[in-house]
Amino acid sequence: MTEADAALNDRHCRKLSLDWLTQGRVGTGSISTAEQADALAALLNALGIDRVDGVVGASYGAMIGLAFAARHGDRLKRLVAISGAHRSTPAASAIRILQREIIRSAIARGDSRSGVALARALALTTYRPDALINERFYHAEPAETVRELEGYLMVNGHRFAEHFDADRYLALSASLDSHLVDPNEIRCPTDLISVDSDALVPPAQLRSLACAIGLHARVHSIDSPFGHDAFLKSPELIGPLLQRCLALDVPGNRFTRAHGDSQ
Repeated sequence: MTEADAALNDRHCRKLSLDWLTQGRVGTGSISTAEQADALAALLNALGIDRVDGVVGASYGAMIGLAFAARHGDRLKRLVAISGAHRSTPAASAIRILQREIIRSAIARGDSRSGVALARALALTTYRPDALINERFYHAEPAETVRELEGYLMVNGHRFAEHFDADRYLALSASLDSHLVDPNEIRCPTDLISVDSDALVPPAQLRSLACAIGLHARVHSIDSPFGHDAFLKSPELIGPLLQRCLALDVPGNRFTRAHGDSQ
């Protein structure tokens, strides 16, 4: 898909983006998705923008989009939330608790960067489904499987740690786990995009969220092998869905499905 064909391109819309805050109002280092949503509202105020046509977010961005819709829904025409729900599941939080402990232990040893690398490596095991990881790294010799898998995890973990520090990781990780939005407060047209193979944000959770929001919400299911990473790895599915979501009004609660193949 070319930039000209993409759902979000500069020929069709004006795009705004900002770095997420990493420190809350109390100055403790923690930050809530509500505060992130308020920061987005403050940006709109600074730019003199009363209302936006849409907020599109994936993963943590989808959580903030839901918080923005609940807190500033009168400033929003439409929300598209990809692989993000109104709260984290206990299974997802369990992994992040371990990630934060890894980083804190590394900080205590004076090597925060290695802690971020290891935490990120652990996170990578949750972004892709088990079936995809097994398919990619399975070898006849177990030693070769371990060697290749270890290399993949550590190279990507250390690459991430080069531009993401420990304090930022801890703050955003805790923000994911403390995230909570009341679906009854979301009154704008809302499109929720789920991925069949996503273990972090299960499709059943987004279907339940759509029902809780009501008739102005609809849920779309993507059949992608890439799990939580589908919004990055399956643009041929996400792009057309975004085009439809941003162009059409929501007449009622509907369910659509798109399919994709592994690469």
